[in-house]
Amino acid sequence: MKNDQTLGELKAAYEQANKAVEDGESRKAEVFERAAAIQRKAANLPDELQAKKRSRAKVLELFVLGQASQEDLDQIDNELANLEHSEENITQTIDAAEKARRTIETELAQLKGKRHTAEQAIGEHLFSGLQIEIKKQIGEKLKQAAATYQIARGGAAWHFFLPILFDGQPTHEEIAKLRAEIEETYNRSVSV
Repeated sequence: MKNDQTLGELKAAYEQANKAVEDGESRKAEVFERAAAIQRKAANLPDELQAKKRSRAKVLELFVLGQASQEDLDQIDNELANLEHSEENITQTIDAAEKARRTIETELAQLKGKRHTAEQAIGEHLFSGLQIEIKKQIGEKLKQAAATYQIARGGAAWHFFLPILFDGQPTHEEIAKLRAEIEETYNRSVSV
């Protein structure tokens, strides 16, 4: 029962890590969308700024000619100052957005690493359980067969023994099929 409880804890850790990755992916999408919106706003600002500078030059000329008031000149100066301030703020915001993008990418890589580690821990646990079961059921017989094999083959190495005992090593296709079956069982059991 302890193994089941431990496996349950491992699955819970995996689920938690997977949820953190999903949340991180959502945050990444939000950050990237905000950064794109800032970039779009920044793309229009130089044109607005140039247009406002041209307007100020016209108002200044009209002011000198006596056809515009000091209030008109002050208003265009305030509008130009606001745009220049906006340009500075947008530049700082773009820098902050780029930093946030790098930060979220780093965090997401770390979260994916934790999820991978949690997934590996489940695999190690499952393998350990199978290893214990095999040792209990056929461990002694397997050792006897290996010793007999070495006698028969004049001390041949252990790594030659298992393929002969089981009529060769499993093919890549067999391993892939078994892995898919294990992962299907694992995924189904994780989501339960």
